Amino acid sequence: MKKFLIFAISALGLILAGLYLAFLFYLPKAVDLNEYKPLIQEIAKEQANIDVNFENPQIVTTPSLQAGFKTGEISIKLPDGSVLFSADSLQGRISLPSLILLTVKVSCAEVISPRINLDIENGEQFKVVRLVEDILNKQKNAPPKEEVQPLPFDPSIIKIKVPNAKITDYKAVINDLKSGHSLTLTGEKLTAGYNNGKTARIKTYARLLSDDKTNITANVNISSFIPPAKPADPDDDPAEKIELPFVNPVLIYRDYDLKSNIETKLKIRQNENGLITLKGYFNIDNTTMNLSGLQLPESYIKSKFYGTYADLDTNIYLAKNQNINLKGKIGYGKKPFADISLITERIFFNDMIILSKALLDTLHIKNDLVSLKGNGYWAANTQIKTDLKKIQSKGCIIARNGSISNGITKLVFDKINANLIFQDNMLKVIDTHTYINGNVLKAEGQIDSDSTADLKIHSEKLPLPGLFLAFAPSDLKKSFILSSGNLSLDGRLQGELKKSLITASVTLKDFVISDKNNSMIIGNEKLIAGIVSDLATLDGNIINKNLSLTLPLTGSIIRNPKLEIKLDENDINVKPFELLVNSNSKINLLGSISSYSSSPLIDLKADGHLNSVDLRRFAGHDAEPFIDAQGNIPVKIKITGNDKKQSIIAQLKSDAQNYITPVHIQSMQGKQSILQAKIDYKGDRVHIRNTGFYTGTSLFGDDLALNTQNAKEVFKVSGTIVN
Repeated sequence: MKKFLIFAISALGLILAGLYLAFLFYLPKAVDLNEYKPLIQEIAKEQANIDVNFENPQIVTTPSLQAGFKTGEISIKLPDGSVLFSADSLQGRISLPSLILLTVKVSCAEVISPRINLDIENGEQFKVVRLVEDILNKQKNAPPKEEVQPLPFDPSIIKIKVPNAKITDYKAVINDLKSGHSLTLTGEKLTAGYNNGKTARIKTYARLLSDDKTNITANVNISSFIPPAKPADPDDDPAEKIELPFVNPVLIYRDYDLKSNIETKLKIRQNENGLITLKGYFNIDNTTMNLSGLQLPESYIKSKFYGTYADLDTNIYLAKNQNINLKGKIGYGKKPFADISLITERIFFNDMIILSKALLDTLHIKNDLVSLKGNGYWAANTQIKTDLKKIQSKGCIIARNGSISNGITKLVFDKINANLIFQDNMLKVIDTHTYINGNVLKAEGQIDSDSTADLKIHSEKLPLPGLFLAFAPSDLKKSFILSSGNLSLDGRLQGELKKSLITASVTLKDFVISDKNNSMIIGNEKLIAGIVSDLATLDGNIINKNLSLTLPLTGSIIRNPKLEIKLDENDINVKPFELLVNSNSKINLLGSISSYSSSPLIDLKADGHLNSVDLRRFAGHDAEPFIDAQGNIPVKIKITGNDKKQSIIAQLKSDAQNYITPVHIQSMQGKQSILQAKIDYKGDRVHIRNTGFYTGTSLFGDDLALNTQNAKEVFKVSGTIVN
């Protein structure tokens, strides 16, 4: 028996040794990867329309039971023959013993001299993006595939680890073929790691070149946690193609001509309570850019992180001899604090206008800042230390002799004066005001050493038309005219900063806005709002009088004489109100938004009638004689939902005595019919469901779903619109 055991163990050892030697020496020679090369090339050409070539592919094994492959030169070419990717060598291995532990450990992942070339055609789009679009369209038009059977095991139990991936002598180039300019990212060595969706790291020294000129250097060493993926919403629609305007990075970068030196070493983690900690440093030095011919002096941002607090030192130049220096410590953990100083030279308002215009011009954003003129300056020399419970401070932030005027809109901010005084461990706001076309906007108050605030703001009849012309986006100003309206405001912030109470009173009077064609006019006589908020909930009332929507082309008007909204710490309640349409139509509305601060639930209802003659007026004077209208048409609307999804269903009923129609359909005469619109809003998508015309029902109650349950569909529309 003993001899048999010795023999069995010896035989097993010889077999294992033979298998081990075969693994090391026989397997790499027995499997010729060149045999699979034509198949790989055929699949790549058929599925992606790319040409793949690789030289000398081999199986690789190591004494530590690693297995993988390596190749010589490799290239991927686009259909026009241009090279998308190339490398001198590619190698990858996995550790076989780790598979026993259900772990795919990539023990070696190495690329030597990779080159990525992204060409932009005609300044319009990347070549490779057009290729991807072609592939997606091909897949979209392909016949449906058989349903993929689920795997016999849960793939999430398999762990993936890449301890040390290496890339040497790398270069990625974006070529704008039309302009002949390029951006190049290059470096000697890049190492990276990945730990099963939990952490990832990257380390490299890289240079960014504009054409052949080095503009940015970056010495990067970052190890970070990976945020957990958001679970898919079962109600989500399939992904749809979204068209985005193409932005040419080469030309945009040349507009800025940004220069900077970046150096960072960071370890970023998140604990079980969701608190994010950072350790290391992040420095940006010698940073300058060109904004429409305005070359900014060099600035810097330096920061050092110690878990949940950081040292900051920044020096930002807005113009020559006009800089902002922010320096100190900031804590962002469970016990936040700040100990910072803010020191500036005199920053002139007119130079800020010039800088803002240069920035917007560089971004190719239309603006009217050329019409602005500024006078005066602001400056700061202050130090603040607080834990949001107590405050220690000294110094001041001031503005003197300020004015900003718009030569086109005639809007004038005059007598700009500010005094934020930090003394006796208090912040005092005194004699701080401006006059907007002669109407005062002022602030006053203090924050004491216990971080208890009492701050007030007051404005009188601020002219909305001038503010609209000065600050509204250009597209909005092209489409609308705000011809009347003034806003008065009284606000107050009281209490500890963490538990402060905000009181606001807002009055809006004589508001009138119309489109440029004067086809729509919105008017509002008066809105009065009194709100109290503890930053989490609201309490107060909103009263609005005489809101109207006028359509001059048809002589139609929709009016709301009075609207009252009550807000408390949990709910927003809309008191019953009415919409009057033209002469003889009325719709009654009411509703609420409950639990708005936590899990809002929307429940709004409308019920009433639309006089058919009133409706006919909306068709206009030319079409009105050709529309037959009689009686009153009942209408019901219901809006429900939450903060993620909202649903609207609206129904109008017609019968033999109450209808409006341009034509009479014999098969439907005398029958009760329902016109329904059913729309869901979710995220950036609008879902149209069962919207259409129904007949053959005698119901028209408050259960809107029941009204069409047994009705006959005359026509129905459904679909999805992506914003």
